[in-house]
Amino acid sequence: MEWKHGEKKNLNLLGTKLAILPGENQLQNTHEAFGPVPDTHEAFGPVPDTHEAFGPVPDTHEAFGPVPDTHEAFGPVPDTHEAFGPDFNQFPSLHMATRVAKPQLRGLLSSQIKRDFLQAVAFTTVTCLAWRYLVQIPRKNRVHEFQKNLDVEADFERKVRAGVFQCVSPDGKIKSAKNY
Repeated sequence: MEWKHGEKKNLNLLGTKLAILPGENQLQNTHEAFGPVPDTHEAFGPVPDTHEAFGPVPDTHEAFGPVPDTHEAFGPVPDTHEAFGPDFNQFPSLHMATRVAKPQLRGLLSSQIKRDFLQAVAFTTVTCLAWRYLVQIPRKNRVHEFQKNLDVEADFERKVRAGVFQCVSPDGKIKSAKNY
């Protein structure tokens, strides 16, 4: 065990907690190093009796009733010939474990790159088509509909009356460059 000079280390040997103090090569009892351990009854009080705290434990038969016989509840266990037929043993593969496939040792990176590239192309194509038909085309149609129904002259008159333009007064007269 290598320790840096000046470090305090705790050590537990056979249930006795010991401390190595800095600058000394001797072990001291933990009571000397850390003080006495308080009694748990003094710190937390006496442990209550479980029957006093929670009451007596009920009998399981009283609480839940008697345990039924499994044959009464589920019926008798069938014979394998009854369940699977008399020719069950002619298929040895049913009794043996299946063979594990060999791992791909050569060309694993290139096959994974091909698969990931195809997945990326498919995801990108689906995303682009969804954006085109769910966002872009409806937005273009709304703008086209707005421009088709827009009356430019009425819009200009409304802005003049609101006082948006600096060169036109709200009554419609054009101001000269000296006035503003």
